Parts: sequence; structure tokens; C-alpha cells
Amino acid sequence: MLGLMNRRRGGRRGQTLVEFALILPIFVLLLMGILDLGRAVYYSSTLSNAAREAARRAIVDQTCSHVSDFAVQRAVGMQNVTTTVWWTSPTGATTRSCSPESGAASIGDITHVTVEYDFNAATPIIGNLVGTIHLQGESAFPVEATCIQDTPAGTVCPPGS
Repeated sequence: MLGLMNRRRGGRRGQTLVEFALILPIFVLLLMGILDLGRAVYYSSTLSNAAREAARRAIVDQTCSHVSDFAVQRAVGMQNVTTTVWWTSPTGATTRSCSPESGAASIGDITHVTVEYDFNAATPIIGNLVGTIHLQGESAFPVEATCIQDTPAGTVCPPGS
């Protein structure tokens, strides 16, 4: 009788091990999915902040390369970030664009900055399920001072710096 009880107890240990082996991959996949979601939220927030800071820079310095480089610099931890910068009049008509550079922005125009990034999940299984997620941050502010660095070497952008 004692031998029969020992065999049953050993069978329980094996059953627990098999159940654990079946649940572990699902648990790890769920945990990695939560981490990837956290990364996506962090990147989305970082893109919004980068767009806001670049737009605030662009309201006093309308040099396209300065604004784009500043946005890329503020997008911490991301490679291959795309920026788009343009200015519109208060009525909505585009007054100046960075691709190609055209016209001049004036005080009261609205500065628009868009920062984009294609997010891929770190976990291959989750990456295959959701694919590439396009993240974007946007911001707009009115121009407060005009300054374009493409003028003679004595110009300092932004003014007062």
C-alpha cells in the first residue's frame, strides 16, 4: 500500500511539471507583450515631446535643418525618425515648406512639426501578429520671431541666444 501511494505522489510531480511546461510559454509571451506595449507607449510619448520641442524651437528659428535635427535629437532611443516641418498662415494656406524649401514664414504664421517612427515589436511572435506600427507626434505653435540661418554669417538663430 505504501508503494502505491509513492507512485501516485510521483505522478503528481510529473503532472505539475507538464502543466508548468504548457503554461510557461504563454506566460512569457504575455509578459513580453506587456513590455512591447510599454515600449510603444514610451515611443509615442517621446515622439509627441520631440515634435512639441522642435515646434517651440521653430517659432523663433525657421532654419529647416535646425528644426529637423533638434526633433531627431529629442527622439531619444529611436533610429530612422522622419520629420516634416512647414508653416501655414492663420487661414491655413501653406506659406513655407522644408521640402523643398520655399517662401518665408512671418510672425503670426503657424509652425507645424510632425515626427514619425515605424515601431516593430521586440518579440518576433508579437511582431508577426501586429506587424509594423506607425507612430506619430505632431505639434503646432504660432511664429514669434523670424530668423533664418541662411542669411549672412552674423545672424544668430534663435534671436538672443
